[in-house]
Amino acid sequence: MYKNFFISILFVVFIISTSQVLIAYSLSNNNVWNNVFPNIILDKHKQISKNIKQPKILIISGSNSFFGINTELMSKELNYVIINHGSGVSLNLDYILNESKNCINDNDIVILPLEYVLYCDNKFSENRIIQIWQNDKQYFDNMPFLDRIQLLYSISLDLEKKVIGTYIGKPIKNELPIEYMSTNKSGDSINNTKTKEDAVNIKNPFDKNKIYLDENTRQTIMDFLNYCKSKNVKVFVTYPSYYYNQSYFDGYNLEQIDKINQFWKEQNIIVLGQYTDFIYINKSDFYDSEYHLNIKGREKRTEKLIELLKPYINNN
Repeated sequence: MYKNFFISILFVVFIISTSQVLIAYSLSNNNVWNNVFPNIILDKHKQISKNIKQPKILIISGSNSFFGINTELMSKELNYVIINHGSGVSLNLDYILNESKNCINDNDIVILPLEYVLYCDNKFSENRIIQIWQNDKQYFDNMPFLDRIQLLYSISLDLEKKVIGTYIGKPIKNELPIEYMSTNKSGDSINNTKTKEDAVNIKNPFDKNKIYLDENTRQTIMDFLNYCKSKNVKVFVTYPSYYYNQSYFDGYNLEQIDKINQFWKEQNIIVLGQYTDFIYINKSDFYDSEYHLNIKGREKRTEKLIELLKPYINNN
């Protein structure tokens, strides 16, 4: 009886493992996701940075920077080449920082306006899985063995259906608007002039069911800071733009902000401004989420960031 039971379990495990391996192989050999967000933005950022030889400023985060910072204006005001490297939080912090290393040169400056969700480890989002399996085999090869196994088994049923669908002629729909694909020469999103009212909602910036600045996230950041130090790269931190119903956080949200501030203080990293500098209470300043400013909100934020950064650039 027990023998048959264990044989059945092993058979199920074998079937599941085989299907996951086949799906992963299909992902790595199927180019249908090459021209969707965030991969297309990552490629554009690489091309922009590759052509710049002098020291530059890189703004690295998820899409709050991509939508919410006007680096062309910053470059003009600060007389410095500034590139927007905002991508997507679904890639997770470790991947975002690792990807940015390809664009960092000696004596650059890095600014990290990290979304609050990036302080919480989330290695198994669909976008991250697709990006690694299909577009970044080198990153996969450098992952610890157990992380590779976890990545394999984190392929969801929904993603499996999409992969299988591509082989029966069902195309992958890129339902994101053009604002997610169009950039200027500095890497900023363009054309996001409107507000999508239904998409911009008040949310608490921190989830009480998640752990922020866990050991893995701390180590990811510290490894990145050591990399920057080895290249004589100055690192600054600032806050993401955020839609909230008042001009400050309280309770659990404020506890997490204090935790983040204390962490950066321990790393001897300058934090530009206060979190309250980048809270906006008017929905009309936003495009399509609590992190994404439209052009109107972007200009407000950019002017504030220029003001905060200027003393350090002039003395750099």
